[in-house]
Amino acid sequence: MTVGSWQVVGNNNHLLPLGKTVGDALRDLITRRFRKNAAKTIETLWDLDARTARNVVDRGCVSERTLTKAAKAERWALWMALGEELFEEPYEHYLQSIIDETARAKARAEERRD
Repeated sequence: MTVGSWQVVGNNNHLLPLGKTVGDALRDLITRRFRKNAAKTIETLWDLDARTARNVVDRGCVSERTLTKAAKAERWALWMALGEELFEEPYEHYLQSIIDETARAKARAEERRD
């Protein structure tokens, strides 16, 4: 979990939980998918240099350039998995919530017509 802070009068810092970042989510996906030699694997798959691959796997540090390389290599599967990891919700649940809300809105509109 990423933690931010703000200064409140003087040196009194209070921690703010910010949740999982894109880098954290990507790191977690990679370490689950490639249990052994994760850095070496994404170095090859995503055409990264060794230091960049280690930063992604060890620290969850990912630049726009690195994320773009990963996306081009992995295509839609990466975006779907990354979204599910970041939002801690399967994409199907999100779609179902949209379907349910649409059905409720339709029912309300029909009730108003009657």
